[in-house]
Amino acid sequence: MATDFSFGSCVNGKAPSPMTEAIAALRAEVTEDILRKKRDWFRENGDAEGKVVCAISGARISIEEAHADHAPPRPFGTLSVAFLRARGIEPSPDLITTPADNQYQPFLRDRELADAWRKYHHELAVIRIVAKSANLTAAMRAK
Repeated sequence: MATDFSFGSCVNGKAPSPMTEAIAALRAEVTEDILRKKRDWFRENGDAEGKVVCAISGARISIEEAHADHAPPRPFGTLSVAFLRARGIEPSPDLITTPADNQYQPFLRDRELADAWRKYHHELAVIRIVAKSANLTAAMRAK
């Protein structure tokens, strides 16, 4: 039997913080919505080669070269933290599902909270399509 684990946590000897885990769970709850927006954008805006323009670099990119990114001024982390604070939620281990084999990311335990988060995200997130390289470069600059 195989067990999933975080290589990074093993190397640095620290488990992710409750906030990090909460944000991971919030991301997991909207992953399908974000991927659907990405696929829809390419279907509706792709050129004859199926490529679209990167919102950061202006380069033409294929769906394989693209990330769906949360546009400023509301990047994913900002939306996540605002949602939790607005509800007075202090992230803790009981907020998310218990780790299990073949579970690659946590989810919210409270399904009503998950529904409220998806609605909040749907109303406020602005998803833009960007080249993976441009998105990762921007993320590194932000650190």
